[in-house]
Amino acid sequence: METALDEVSMELTTVMSALQFQDITSQQIEATHAVLADLGGGLSSLVGQLGIEVEEAGIVVKEGTYDARASFDRQRAADSQAEIDRLIEGGEDAAEEAMEMAASAEEMAEPVEESVEEEEAEVEAKGGNGQVDEGGGGDEVVSQDDIDALIDG
Repeated sequence: METALDEVSMELTTVMSALQFQDITSQQIEATHAVLADLGGGLSSLVGQLGIEVEEAGIVVKEGTYDARASFDRQRAADSQAEIDRLIEGGEDAAEEAMEMAASAEEMAEPVEESVEEEEAEVEAKGGNGQVDEGGGGDEVVSQDDIDALIDG
C-alpha cells in the first residue's frame, strides 16, 4: 500500500509541476501582451503627433492578469512559507494520530461486533420477537434499529 501511495504522490508531483509550468508561462505571455500593448499605445501616440495615421495593433490584454506596479516582498513570502510549513508539519502529526486512533477503534470494534452477535442470538432464541427480558421483571420491546443506533453511537 505504501508503494501505491508513493506512486500516486509522484504522479501528483508531476501533474503539479506541469500545471505550475503552464501557469508561469501564461503569466509571462500576459505580461508580454501588456507591455506590447502599452508600447503600441505609446508609439501610436508619438506617430500621431507627427501627423501620421497608424492602425492599432489590436493586442488584447486580459483585465487583471498583469500589474506593472506589482512587487515581490521576500520577507513576507518567507513568513508565509514558514507558516505553511508549520501547518503541513502539524498535519503530518495529525494524520499519524488519526491513523493510530483508527487502528485502536478497529480493535475496540471487534468485541462490540461479537456482543451484537450474542445479543441477536439471544433475541432469536427467545422467538425473534424483539422482546428482551432485562431481569427487572418487565418486558421491553427493542427494535433492531434501536440496537443499531445504540451501537453506532
